[in-house]
Amino acid sequence: MPGKSTGRKPLPKSLKVLKGTFQKCREPKDVIEPMGKALDPEWIAKRSKYYWDYYEPMMVKLGILTDADQPAFGAFCDSIARLEAVNKILDKDGLILQGDRGPVKHPAFSIAKDCWANIKTFSTEFGMTPSSRSRISVPKPEAPNEFQEFLKNG
Repeated sequence: MPGKSTGRKPLPKSLKVLKGTFQKCREPKDVIEPMGKALDPEWIAKRSKYYWDYYEPMMVKLGILTDADQPAFGAFCDSIARLEAVNKILDKDGLILQGDRGPVKHPAFSIAKDCWANIKTFSTEFGMTPSSRSRISVPKPEAPNEFQEFLKNG
């Protein structure tokens, strides 16, 4: 099919390093690595900002989120906030409404479905699903050495 790509999407270097699969010899030489912490977006809604503030420190700590990822990560946070709003409507109105010709699915259900699809896509891209996370190994911090602590603290 024209326009369809085949095969897996290439992973960013930071995810390969976390997974332990990074090989310098296989990395393209002309890849531009984004730098810096992702700046808080001015354009996302107030509730979306809540999710940004919740997830952003985790992503930065893992080295996954940078300034170049702001639009995609903002869209992820926006999708979660929209899903939350749509679920409140569905909780209030129910999934089925009475239409002119009988019972019909609530229109907000389609919006919720789109939000879930966006969340799943962005979660996979950022290594936030169980399957994508299972491929990532983050080294555990070393236990403090008593002798080193003694030397440090005196």
